[in-house]
Amino acid sequence: MLGTQAARWQETAPGSGRFAAPRNLGGGPLAPTLAQVTDAAGRTVLFGLRFARLEGQGGANTREIVALEERSPGGAFGRWRSLGTPEPRPVRGRRVGTPAAVATPDGRVHLFARTAAKGLAMQVRSAGGQ
Repeated sequence: MLGTQAARWQETAPGSGRFAAPRNLGGGPLAPTLAQVTDAAGRTVLFGLRFARLEGQGGANTREIVALEERSPGGAFGRWRSLGTPEPRPVRGRRVGTPAAVATPDGRVHLFARTAAKGLAMQVRSAGGQ
């Protein structure tokens, strides 16, 4: 993360320990933690918590979970897309936790986030990407 934006550093050559300048992946304003998995096709998938609307005390304070996927392994990324939030009421939405994700051997990606009630919300992306 650089500020409230996602950034990517890549090695100039595998194993070199030297990295090119960071590439801004956008997506902000994001909370300062991202979840990352590699899907069955070898593509990196990032998940973040975006501050979608911030107002003063008593106002709307909406957060949404967003995802960004590589188009091909090690290649360019597509666009950030919103996956919504497990808390539709803004007063509760401010307590949604940052996402965590895991890719499973069957090709699915499981996404988890803490709810305002301190429960667990989950979404699953199929092996086909849906």
